[in-house]
Amino acid sequence: MSKGAWERGEDGYLPRPDLEEPARTHGVTRSWTRRRVGKWINSRPGRSAGAGPRVRTEETGSTAAKYRRVVAAIRQDISEGAFTSGQRLPSVNALSTQYSVSMSTIQRAIAELRSEGVLTRGSDGITVA
Repeated sequence: MSKGAWERGEDGYLPRPDLEEPARTHGVTRSWTRRRVGKWINSRPGRSAGAGPRVRTEETGSTAAKYRRVVAAIRQDISEGAFTSGQRLPSVNALSTQYSVSMSTIQRAIAELRSEGVLTRGSDGITVA
């Protein structure tokens, strides 16, 4: 798909190769330098120079990872008083039903909140710090 553009000296679907040489058996081997490909990727529409890969920063929208939405929901429940300081959280199974996600998603959200110090693990289960 890119050959026509390359012959005109332009980038096509892929950038122009830095090196073209005959392959050992048949065809052509094309090579690109990492720097050139990085520059080409960041110059494509919708990308600012040096943007790199897109990162999800949203916590509650439809594009946020499920565990991040659960983290935000648990934080909101804590701030609204549904869970109070020192209170034990319901079981992972109950939380997964409450937030309509899998148990592994709940476990990941709890791990995130524990690493932030919002939740603690004690002998009686997970409690609000």
